[in-house]
Amino acid sequence: MKARDRITLQTILIAIIIIVAVVYIFFIKPNYYYFNGGKIFFDPVYTEKFVDKKTLEIYAYNQSLFFSSQNGLKKLTINRESIWDKVFYLENPKLFTEDKYMAVVDLGGKEAYTFDDKGYLMSVKVESPIVLADISAEGAFALVLEEEGKHLIQLYKRDGELYAERATNFAADGYPVAIDLSSTGEKMVTSYLSVKDGVIKTTIAFFSFGTKGELDPDNNLGGFIIDDAIAPEIKFLDDDHLVVVSDKTIYFYYIKDTPKLETEIKIKNEIDQIAYFKENVIIYFGKQMEVSKKDLNNKIVVYSHEGELLDEYDAPDNVTHLIGNDNNYYVITPKTIEYHTIRKKIWEANIGNEAKNILKITKDKFIIVYEQGYEITKIKDI
Repeated sequence: MKARDRITLQTILIAIIIIVAVVYIFFIKPNYYYFNGGKIFFDPVYTEKFVDKKTLEIYAYNQSLFFSSQNGLKKLTINRESIWDKVFYLENPKLFTEDKYMAVVDLGGKEAYTFDDKGYLMSVKVESPIVLADISAEGAFALVLEEEGKHLIQLYKRDGELYAERATNFAADGYPVAIDLSSTGEKMVTSYLSVKDGVIKTTIAFFSFGTKGELDPDNNLGGFIIDDAIAPEIKFLDDDHLVVVSDKTIYFYYIKDTPKLETEIKIKNEIDQIAYFKENVIIYFGKQMEVSKKDLNNKIVVYSHEGELLDEYDAPDNVTHLIGNDNNYYVITPKTIEYHTIRKKIWEANIGNEAKNILKITKDKFIIVYEQGYEITKIKDI
């Protein structure tokens, strides 16, 4: 073999080694669970027990951590370094989140605070107890207040300006059980429950506070009545699509101009868990309520924002939580956490304690919330 040929062969071998190394370092190693059946394990890097488990909620956004408690809201880095801390006291705080916006609301009390990822935005003090709240992806904020014989719905811009207010009467409208805002806050949907002559009725009312609702003095775009059912779950999947989940039917609405029912799915099984990701709905079904040819017991089903069936499969035993994020979702059981996308399980890990939430911080770092505390953990190959 000539010297020139040996140099060429060595160059080719070196190039192959470099290519293999690059593929391994930048694709195979970071995504090893695609090549080993999805089995991983959690490697904790920080663990903390709750002092008072009833008052602490955790949210992760843009590689930062937010801790809400009776004593305020604080933001930390993933290394637990403090960025900012807003101190206040609420008796029964509840954290509401949507993208970079957060609201801490004293349910049953009369105060609320809103934030974005940069810090404090505004506070609201009202004269009547707060029973429901919501915050949108652009920072619009809704409160439902309970007054004698009626409810008052208040909508605020992210700068604190009150831009809409509507009173509802128990006798005429019913009791509000759910509320949701579109991302801009221009659309709102409420679910009202009423009982008359022993018969349950749910009213789904659609409102617009932009150009579409201005012809109606109450900004009412219309509504639908659901007889003999309760609808405690409503959610905008995008600004024009809404899902309403009752105990007997799942409804998918299109709300570009006036509300239009696109898909209606009758269900014969109990709904044990609901989550949302990427404009989709994930439902974990429990036991049958009525005998049916199609039994969805212990199945997880994924629907699109239009009600199209995207996925259906047998769930692991004893699912306790479904957690959605931007593009995928988690299935939690007392002993495992699974990470799924549509029609594919990405990875699975065993856990020593029963988790109630998991939040993604970075590609390989997560925060797992337990009943008694939380841990920041990395995922590693088995």
